Amino acid sequence: MRRSSSALVVALLCTAAMMESVAASTVEWADSSTPSDPSPLIRTISATGWLDIDFNPDVLQAMGLTVTGQSRSHLRLPLLPGADPLQVKLGDGAPTAAGKGGLRVEGLIFHRADGAMTPPLQLGSDGEGLDLSLRDADGREWARIEQVMRSPDVANDGFRYVTANFSAAASLVDFAGAGANRDLLGNVSLQVPMKASASAKSEAIPVWPGTPGTITDVLLIDIPSITTDVPGIATSRCRVLGGGAPCDGPGGSEGEVVITPSARLRNSQHANTTDVPWYRMFSESTSLYPDIGPKVDQHPYLVWNLYRFDPDGSIRQIARSGVKHAFATGNEMCTGYTPYGHVLGPGCSDLYNLTSNDCDRFLGPRSEIIPATGQWGRCGSIQDPDCDGVTEPAIPAGFSCAAAYSSPASDKYSYRLLARETDIDPDLHPDARWFMDAWYVIRDDENIENSMGFRELTLGWQPSFSRWNVVSTGDYAQGAVLDRWLAEAGGSETSYRATFDTPEGHVGVGVRVRRIGAGQFRYDYAVMNFDFARAQTDALTAEPNLRVLGNRGLSGLSVDLLNGAAMASSGFDDGNADAADDWSGAVDSGKWRWDAPGVAGATLDWGQLRFFQITSSSWPGSGSMTLFVADTGMPSSYATTLPVPDGSIGVFGSSFE
Repeated sequence: MRRSSSALVVALLCTAAMMESVAASTVEWADSSTPSDPSPLIRTISATGWLDIDFNPDVLQAMGLTVTGQSRSHLRLPLLPGADPLQVKLGDGAPTAAGKGGLRVEGLIFHRADGAMTPPLQLGSDGEGLDLSLRDADGREWARIEQVMRSPDVANDGFRYVTANFSAAASLVDFAGAGANRDLLGNVSLQVPMKASASAKSEAIPVWPGTPGTITDVLLIDIPSITTDVPGIATSRCRVLGGGAPCDGPGGSEGEVVITPSARLRNSQHANTTDVPWYRMFSESTSLYPDIGPKVDQHPYLVWNLYRFDPDGSIRQIARSGVKHAFATGNEMCTGYTPYGHVLGPGCSDLYNLTSNDCDRFLGPRSEIIPATGQWGRCGSIQDPDCDGVTEPAIPAGFSCAAAYSSPASDKYSYRLLARETDIDPDLHPDARWFMDAWYVIRDDENIENSMGFRELTLGWQPSFSRWNVVSTGDYAQGAVLDRWLAEAGGSETSYRATFDTPEGHVGVGVRVRRIGAGQFRYDYAVMNFDFARAQTDALTAEPNLRVLGNRGLSGLSVDLLNGAAMASSGFDDGNADAADDWSGAVDSGKWRWDAPGVAGATLDWGQLRFFQITSSSWPGSGSMTLFVADTGMPSSYATTLPVPDGSIGVFGSSFE
């Protein structure tokens, strides 16, 4: 069921004459800094520019919105100086805040079904850094531009937002009668020419990863927000499995809902921290690394996952995203020089907002990535299926989320995180808790576990709006969600953490052992593949046109049953409802071993977690866990020591008690 808001028609009037007026022109400014007053420079924008809007089609449909005369809900509108031109603060040689004044948005007029229309709108500061507000002449707020990724390259880009969230505000909601306050309408970017400041960023030569004596270490410092993609309106992006109809909530047809986070990162700021390449795909240059050899078409990747902690002490990864290809960095709050928008400088931070993480063009499958090395198999990827080194459609000036019509990502569901309604329904899982994590895969990064973090969230169905809602709860925590699960162990439990640190990547293992009755112990093993893969590549290809033929991870796991330890039962959970890919278990030469079936997607690949369980009457001792690699090569397995059932240990002999 879906309850639509009042019909609302958006007439976006953008004539050729208007478009021809969007040309670079001179910019005048008043310099507020003096030798005795080194306050940040203020620049006054008096040039024309453009505003790009990529509307979310699901939002348009849910609110009764249409975009006339535009292909795939994308449009470009002129930005003109207002009567009081917008002022911009250049606190680090690049835009850090918008001040007084504004920019007129030409041709953005909202029409309602009864013929009413909105007044002319102007972009101006809302008092929160680079966030902007769309207001009318009476000061009423109609829309907002927020969670901004700026370009720090003033010399080439002027005042530019690479991407930002575009949200409806109170006046537009009242006008539409949508019954909500903060509708996420889509993504925006903008650009207005502006002369470079005399105090622009340093032109220091970047220190690239791999330079002797340096470290590369990027940290995920926050997940500021999480959404079901259409917050605050009468729907979430949710479809019934197999039919594509809107979800009807608990007790109805099984559906899957899109959940998306934002993510903020920061480069480390040690004395020997390197710069980090952040080049958009298909923008490679062989001169990027003149001193250490070419590493072309290089950029980080972001993934996110959803977990459920059940009251019986188990953990399940119930949903996972594809890969988000990073495309630029805002370089905010830099402690040293401010690099350009395709190099993350030491100490600099960056935000990828909700809409940019839901951007069709930059989403793809995890199977194209070699995670431990941070390499992308561009050749044969969904962006370049014919391996000609050209993406389709070509990336236009400014910014666009539009993917090729043939791309699976263009359906707004593929490569998103899709959570099944029955997995997130609190009524079906009383006392359960849900967590979302995210992490960046960054080439040459020395510590993947500080490149990840998580937040707890609550989920629920809102009958009055016929939609799923998600709310972040608690504080952000850096590190693996595996450690949070271990921290939940009760006082009568034993917990243990191990890490497989291999040349092919990293795997984390958490163990919790508890008494579950007279003479019985339950051994819970959560195995989390951070970035382990045995990559298979086409020997005839190389970067940037590398072809990845496979990147599977693990196909089996065994734990010792020491000294005749008794086995009562075993369990396995991969977080989905498909029994065909469940791992089977059996005794094998004094061990209990699980093996993946030979079906696609059954292996424990990077970015995934599996839950294993043994019930035994034997006390815990120190034994071996072995992980078996899915594809041929050496070694065929890796092992570590952790708690396992040991038949020789009595009540006073356990080393883990």
